[in-house]
Amino acid sequence: MSIELKYNNLKIVFFTGSGISEESGLQTFRGNNGLWHEYKVDEVASLDGWHENPQRVLEFYNKRRHEMLNAKPNKAHYIIGSLGNNKLVELSVITQNIDTLHEQGGAQEVIHLHGRIDQLKSSEYPSLTYPYNKDVKQGDKCEKGFQLRPNVVWFGETLDRSIVHKAKELITHADYLVIVGTSLLVQPAAGLIHFANKNCTIYYIAPEDERNMDVFMNRKKPFKFIKEKATTGVDIVIEDIFGHYPHANKTT
Repeated sequence: MSIELKYNNLKIVFFTGSGISEESGLQTFRGNNGLWHEYKVDEVASLDGWHENPQRVLEFYNKRRHEMLNAKPNKAHYIIGSLGNNKLVELSVITQNIDTLHEQGGAQEVIHLHGRIDQLKSSEYPSLTYPYNKDVKQGDKCEKGFQLRPNVVWFGETLDRSIVHKAKELITHADYLVIVGTSLLVQPAAGLIHFANKNCTIYYIAPEDERNMDVFMNRKKPFKFIKEKATTGVDIVIEDIFGHYPHANKTT
């Protein structure tokens, strides 16, 4: 797919959650068959869980890393990535996901609010990061002698302020905000969507049983809910944007 525009600086921001990667074979967290039905979140994804049993936490994320290595980007990832190839479109991706499927799908600017499963960091010096290219275990240490852990944000930890600020700026200036595959229940990440300006068109793509419409109750149009999975919904959004945007010419 290629898109040609005669209108400059069309800012499109995608805000994504685990639902966009579900069709690549990765489990969601809160869905009907999500990870939190198999694991206790406070045991494997919290500071308390880390302090109580770090090996259990490491084994959980070692498994997540292996699952990501076996996953491939799906149609939604590729469609989003392809938008960045057009110099007249300013594409940004803000994701709650720790996988790298957006990057593999061609997206160049991806903000990971909750970290990345392909990276490790020092448990005491978070700025010290390393490639997560093999299973990590207790006794694996950073250069300063402290235990390595996945470079992800756990419950009980705060998001990186600089990353949050950048995400806010992108959403504030967006012409289109496309929300895909997230229940919008995880704070403070979900609260970022409220920084969209009044003229920004918001699309919310989610299966009916996973949608959270309450967050849009006080928002005036333009807003569109698309009751579809990610691969179908993203295609519908792109068709809608470029089929109705002034001076847009979409070719496939």
